[in-house]
Amino acid sequence: MEKRTPVEWYYDLKKLYRIMHKKKETEKYYLFLDFDGVINLFYLPGTQKYEEKKNMEEFEFYDRDCVARLNELCHAFPLFIVISSSWRYAGLKYCKDYLVKAGLDPAIPVVDITDMDLLRPREEEILDYLFRHPDFDGFLIFDDGAMPHLQKFHVLTDPIQGFDEERMKFAENLLFHFR
Repeated sequence: MEKRTPVEWYYDLKKLYRIMHKKKETEKYYLFLDFDGVINLFYLPGTQKYEEKKNMEEFEFYDRDCVARLNELCHAFPLFIVISSSWRYAGLKYCKDYLVKAGLDPAIPVVDITDMDLLRPREEEILDYLFRHPDFDGFLIFDDGAMPHLQKFHVLTDPIQGFDEERMKFAENLLFHFR
């Protein structure tokens, strides 16, 4: 499949805004979650966190502080997690189990995964998912990669910091803007 042209993006974004502004019976926001660089962090050698992880009996990629912030955000807003991470290739059940092991509250809805097309940019997979599921009032994307066309909804993380306090405040502001 070919990538969208700038003109196609323009019309698709207009369609997206119409969906978001259409009155719904209940408030619902999708959270497209990448793992690596968001909840899985890459600590620099020589740092305290690196040494702590390196000396663990069972190595954990995830950062419990990042997952705790994710819990807090999901409890404050009606967020439904959709896995957009490359970890989705292991399947939805594996991703749910991984998130719970990392500390995600099992009551938080992890509802789906995006398409698994390696030839398409992630933001196109997200857009297509939203068009197939037009029951939302807004959405966020937590990712450490670029999302030039969906940057208004993108909480860009640093792979070493992940979903930190600064990104938490940014996400909350985006969600308050939707209301």
